[in-house]
Amino acid sequence: MVLGLNQKYSRADLLRMPLQVVDALFTQQASAAGSGAPPAEWGEKSFFMESLGLSDEERFAEIPCINDVGVVASIPPFSLVRYRGLVQDIFEPEIYASVLRGRVQDAGQEAQLRMMTTKYRECVDPAIGFELEDMGREGLGQRGTCYCVPLPGESAWSRIATAATGQQAIPVASVTAGAMQKRGRSEDEDVEMVTEEPAKSRRPCTQGTLVASRTGGSGGGRSAADMAADFGLNFPLPWEAQHGRGASMPCIVKLYDSDAESLRLCDSIEILGVLCINPELTNFQASHLDEIGLGSDARQPSSALVPRIHAIHVRQLPFYHPLLPFSPDWLSEARLVAAYQRNLGAPEAVTAARAAAIAQLTRHLSGDALAAEYLLMLLVSRCFALHGNQSLGSWALNITNWPNDIPVASLSDAVAELVPRSACLEVSTETLGSQRWRPRKDFEANRLVAAQLQLAPGTLL
Repeated sequence: MVLGLNQKYSRADLLRMPLQVVDALFTQQASAAGSGAPPAEWGEKSFFMESLGLSDEERFAEIPCINDVGVVASIPPFSLVRYRGLVQDIFEPEIYASVLRGRVQDAGQEAQLRMMTTKYRECVDPAIGFELEDMGREGLGQRGTCYCVPLPGESAWSRIATAATGQQAIPVASVTAGAMQKRGRSEDEDVEMVTEEPAKSRRPCTQGTLVASRTGGSGGGRSAADMAADFGLNFPLPWEAQHGRGASMPCIVKLYDSDAESLRLCDSIEILGVLCINPELTNFQASHLDEIGLGSDARQPSSALVPRIHAIHVRQLPFYHPLLPFSPDWLSEARLVAAYQRNLGAPEAVTAARAAAIAQLTRHLSGDALAAEYLLMLLVSRCFALHGNQSLGSWALNITNWPNDIPVASLSDAVAELVPRSACLEVSTETLGSQRWRPRKDFEANRLVAAQLQLAPGTLL
């Protein structure tokens, strides 16, 4: 493929350095527009979708996914990634400098001006001989922001199946490492201290972002690690939180253009976007809310703790299943039949699967085959319509006279082997009074505190 600057980008290049491609497309469009207003969109979304062949949703598995890696640090920052999760909180729209004016200083010549986009990034890297200037109101843009967590209660087999589907993803870990590696020093090497001109710091795209080197506020001298621990990952099921693991990594997602206000709380989504990790922009120690005694701002945690993903494409997955990881708009009847034939097309496969499920449930229901039949119907029930305020298709099941010698957890584990997501919550007088069951707004931290019932659609409770 050839861009307007006559530079060719391979598929691997699109995954490794998407921001360079975005800049090239912007420069092409800005040059064509002349001295007019900077463009808000310049076809970058359709370019990535067409170049990567993502109109066929089966090819999404070829994009590296944060949820499927053991350690998030193994994915290079500023590469193109996927992220699958639940919209746990929606922040206020973010005003940012979407376009800057760059002034190139040439010795003996008049300074040249050109526009530079800051879309799909948290800050702009400085360049030698290149000065950035704000364009005032003309250069401002607005983007949506939401806090996402991995789908709560995801079963082990579901994670394994999803990761296996994406094993053919093109690796992006082979980027040239400037910040990824440090040069080693031999024992015999003499080090001479040289005074250098201090490097220009990165320029944040939003004025509210504070640089980590600033100190003060009401932190009381506490370390960023201590304040990060107090911040928490805000998972609906707290026992699933594990720092640094891909399967339990929350993300702050930045949304642009038509996607900016398209998401709602508890939506199940998959994001295709640019992974931005800028630890220098952490805001645990220096928050403008700290300065006036209102605590830390949950919208600006360290990106090493909560990475940012700047969305190029958003997929709605209302009933995500690893065997059918597609959006409803793409999953036509013909494609559904093809997926069915691929997974259950063998003779007697459905009958054998049903018999195995009944046997599994009966074994953990003290041999009650009738209760197993009812429980299996509960597992496959779905809300397919609304009649007034009444949901049609979904129903609840109560099992009474439970034997005292059989732990309920064993049934929960058995059910988790049959469904992609499940949550087993204890309901008692003590838990009803001591645990969080519904989300609440924390105005001091400016976030929605998660609760156990904040689950993705299709989760067995």
